[in-house]
Amino acid sequence: AYLAWTMVVLILLARRYAPVARDRPALALGLRLMGLAGWVALGSGGTGQRRFNFPQGIAVDGAGRVYVADSLNDRIVRFDSLTGAGWTAFGSNGAGTGQFDFPAGVALDRAGRIYVSDSSNGRIVRIDDMQGRGWASFRAPGSGPSLFAFPTGIFVDSAGRIYVTDEAHRLVGEGERRGGGRLEL
Repeated sequence: AYLAWTMVVLILLARRYAPVARDRPALALGLRLMGLAGWVALGSGGTGQRRFNFPQGIAVDGAGRVYVADSLNDRIVRFDSLTGAGWTAFGSNGAGTGQFDFPAGVALDRAGRIYVSDSSNGRIVRIDDMQGRGWASFRAPGSGPSLFAFPTGIFVDSAGRIYVTDEAHRLVGEGERRGGGRLEL
């Protein structure tokens, strides 16, 4: 339950400070996680290791590793503990394979694959690991009924159904991965 509340706090802070963070990256929000002894701060504003620039989505795998969508650094970050040990990052700015443009959400499926709502590229990306193997992009950007405009939140349930919120379309969609790399919503 504390992880859900942490996500709510991060989303509310992100919404409130988005214009400030975009104009002045030095004011970007750090990530705060709830530990056993209370709030533990991890990171500061910036682009290097243990630095975040507008962190948004967060997920935790079965081993307790934390995944964060580091939106203005256009990457996904994973670390092994609340100390930041085992820090690894994947992604850079762009629209091609291995690139994100404002990733806002991150989720994991039962197999440990990583799903990212790549907001400004209007797509959902799935990778098998933090090296980017198995890159698959679902949907194209657009305004049609089966296209994303600005996907933000993402969740994968235990049956493999994928839930996506799209801010620009003002909708919540549910879908499943189908053959050929399609995401049916």
